[in-house]
Amino acid sequence: MYSPEPNLVLVHVRYLNRELNMEREFLGKVEDNVAVRAWSKKVQQKKG
Repeated sequence: MYSPEPNLVLVHVRYLNRELNMEREFLGKVEDNVAVRAWSKKVQQKKG
């Protein structure tokens, strides 16, 4: 069975880690957006 060279595996792991960090940042922004929308909706409801 073929086993990839350790350097290639490390490069792939670093790439996946970078992708995961980007996804976390995106999801954090989505969560922030949801929180702002909920806050804005409450403020608008209070204003009548």
